[in-house]
Parts: sequence; C-alpha cells; structure tokens
Amino acid sequence: MGAAGCFALIQAAAWLELLVGADEPLHQVKPVDILQRPALVGLLLPAVDLPQDLHVVPVVGIALFPALYGMVPVLETWIARGEDGEGSALAAGSEDGMGGALVGGFTTLGTRKAVLGVIHLQPLPGTPFHQEGAFEQIRDTAVASACALEEGGADGCLVQTVDRVYGAADVCDPARTAATSLIVAAIVAATSESFQIGVQIMRNALTASLAVAKVAGGSFIRAGALVGATLTASGVVVADPLAVAEYRNKIGAQAIKVIAEVDSMHFKWFGGGKSAGEVARLAQGAGADAVSVGHPDEGVTLEMIASVRAAVPGLPVILAGYTDHGNAARLLAAADGAFVGRCLEAGGWGGPVDAGRVRAYVEIVRGLAE
Repeated sequence: MGAAGCFALIQAAAWLELLVGADEPLHQVKPVDILQRPALVGLLLPAVDLPQDLHVVPVVGIALFPALYGMVPVLETWIARGEDGEGSALAAGSEDGMGGALVGGFTTLGTRKAVLGVIHLQPLPGTPFHQEGAFEQIRDTAVASACALEEGGADGCLVQTVDRVYGAADVCDPARTAATSLIVAAIVAATSESFQIGVQIMRNALTASLAVAKVAGGSFIRAGALVGATLTASGVVVADPLAVAEYRNKIGAQAIKVIAEVDSMHFKWFGGGKSAGEVARLAQGAGADAVSVGHPDEGVTLEMIASVRAAVPGLPVILAGYTDHGNAARLLAAADGAFVGRCLEAGGWGGPVDAGRVRAYVEIVRGLAE
C-alpha cells in the first residue's frame, strides 16, 4: 500500500472513532471535544515531511471539516434507524459506495398520487442577496415546514432555492451548494425514511442538485431544463442532457429520480413548435423518470397532461404548481402528483408551511381513486 493509501486509512480510522466512540449523541458533540480525540490527529496532521502529492490531503480534510460536522445529525439518524434490530442503513450495506445514503428511494413515483410540498428557501450564502447571519433561520424554517408537511400527510417535499437573480448555466456557488446540502441533511434527520426529499437549485443547476440529493439523502431532483432551451429573465437557459447524464452516472445517482419540467412556469420550449408530449418524449430519452407540467388555466393544464399521456404512456406526470384546494380534485384526477406551494404556506408564498392546510389538501387527493 502506498503512502496515500496509508494516510487515507489513518483518516478513515479517525472518523470511525468519531462516529462510534462518542458516549453522547453525535449532534451534541462539540467541535472542541472532537479535536481532543487522539485519533483525530490523523485527520488534522499538518502537511509536514509528506510527499508533495500528499500535501493537499490534510488541507482538504480540514477545509471540509465544517461541512462534515454539519452532516452529523443525518448520520446519527441513519444509525438510529437501525436500532430496531434490523441494522442501520449504513450497517446494513445500503450505503451506495460513494458516501451518499440511499434513504429509501422514490419507489412510489407514478404508483401513488404524490403530494410534494415546495419549501422555498430565502437567498443562501454564496448569492448576492443573502443576509449575513440568516442561514440558521432559513434552515430551521425549512425543517419546520418539512415536519409540517409530513404531519399533514404529504408524501414529501421539494427544497427549492429562491433568489432575485440567477445564472443561466448549470453552475452553483460552492457556499450555496454546501448550504443546500446542510438544509437537506437536516430535513432528512427530522423526517421519516418514507418522506421523499427533492432538490431544485435554481435556475438550472442540475448537477449541483444531483450532488446534494445524492450526498445529503434526497431521493429526487426537479430539472428546470433537461432538454432543449427556454428563455428566462436570466437569459436563455440551454440544457445539456449529456453532461447531466454523465455526471449522474459518475456519482452513481441513478437511484435519484429526475422530474423534468416540460411545459411550466420555469420552462417553455424556446421557439415554440413542440407540444408537452413531444418534449416529454425527449426528456424521457435523456433520463427523466417523470415530467412536470402546469399552466394558470386549468383547461390548458389538462390538455398538457393528455398530450404527455398520448406521447409517452406510463411516464408519471406531476403538476408544476398552479394547484390549490379548489382545483386539486379535478387536476389530480388526471395527474400522478403535484408540487404544491402557496396554498400550503401561512401568510402566502414563502411563508412557513401549515400542517392543517396540508392535511386538508391531502384529504382531497386521497379521496381520489389511484
């Protein structure tokens, strides 16, 4: 074994001592206590007398330490879920081999009408309108909304970033990606394994969304533009389905479902000339597991759903918003699920999710024949 391999083993041993050697719950372990653990010297070794190619290893370890520490609550949840005698997700071998946890998988997509509440995140670190010091409140509000959704009977949530300006490319500031990961991890820790958690980093940061879902425990992403192009206030958003497919394969995220918008508030085929069904067929060919459509006019939405059904039978169709308690029964009679936002939020768009409103919406949907 080379020097790099030996050093990696030292680091692995250090983290194992951290995870299994604590007498107190992991989320209560303080960073100062962690630094007093002897084995962690292996993690924090200064780059002294190491081969040149190893100088970066401890530096990277130290740089990633805050983010890894923030992931401790979700690790504790995965371990605790195994205390029922069946073994934890990690111990049972359901870890995917890259470090992400397969927390359940969206196996009911298309077989059960899914109510997916949208959790709107205020501007995060790494974006121009983020307010310094607001991250903890953003995270806690998101967790509380996710818990309200689960309490009300929703199938899951979509964690969606909200900003005043966006870039049009499939890129994401590292701080924004890290912040989204910590929020998703906190939601995973606070909800049950059956609660589906999706990621949509706007405007069209699909690879970052896949990475967050993969590593933090999500089960799907919503893709604003998987195929074609769409004109937005941020410019022309051009899809790169090959790059997305290659990255999805590279990180082993095939189990992360992709729900592609094909005709919605976020996507209109640039130049026109293609129906929702035609775009859905292209999206399915690019790897989409489901598609999302929506229009303020209820009749137009129903036509979009019918178009997709005719073009790609069997492909799940999820409402891309524009649904509330008044039209849920009519629209969900045709669709396989819905992204639901404003009507579930107290005080209107962007407010905290209210469990009572969720419960009322879910009761309407569950009253429909699957």
